Amino acid sequence: MSMPFSENCENALSSSIEPGKYLYRGNSMFRVFADGDIVITRPIAFDEVRRGDIVVFARNDGKVIHRVWRKTASFLEMIGDNNPRPDAEKLGRNAALELAVVRIDRKKRRSPVGRGGRGVCRFVCNRMRRAVRGALSKMLHALLRVVDWRRKLPEPERFGDDLCYFSGERLIARGRADRPGVCFVRLSDRLKYRSR
Repeated sequence: MSMPFSENCENALSSSIEPGKYLYRGNSMFRVFADGDIVITRPIAFDEVRRGDIVVFARNDGKVIHRVWRKTASFLEMIGDNNPRPDAEKLGRNAALELAVVRIDRKKRRSPVGRGGRGVCRFVCNRMRRAVRGALSKMLHALLRVVDWRRKLPEPERFGDDLCYFSGERLIARGRADRPGVCFVRLSDRLKYRSR
């Protein structure tokens, strides 16, 4: 059962396999959990929860798993690791909480789920990785706009409505006479040649 719970990501736990065991589905906690992972939990009191803990809680007829972003004396603010901002709803002291303790991946390997400071470090590393990847991608696209080292595609050979681009005797790209754009055969050719 998948349910929306945030503005940008979907993340939910399928119905409980057995008490304290859930099947993870979604992408808001990607890099911590993957689709199909089994999450083992244990009940936890509000006062024992620490910032950075990964907690299972009920929302809209389903269970959600997120990280504790902020804790005050009266509520918890939650966030999915891949969500841009914390959840709009806050959890009060009376919320039924379960702490994620162990993750079992599809290959049946068990690994502990980091708590507190370790959880915060993991969250920050995931955010940094995403930010660096985005910055590098923007820089590469800007560089390609300024300096395009790629060669122009050779003249195509026509086979009916199909256009075939060859380098020597090797096919490097295909296209259609009635549609713009080409489809490269190999990724390496996409880096060597620019489309017309």
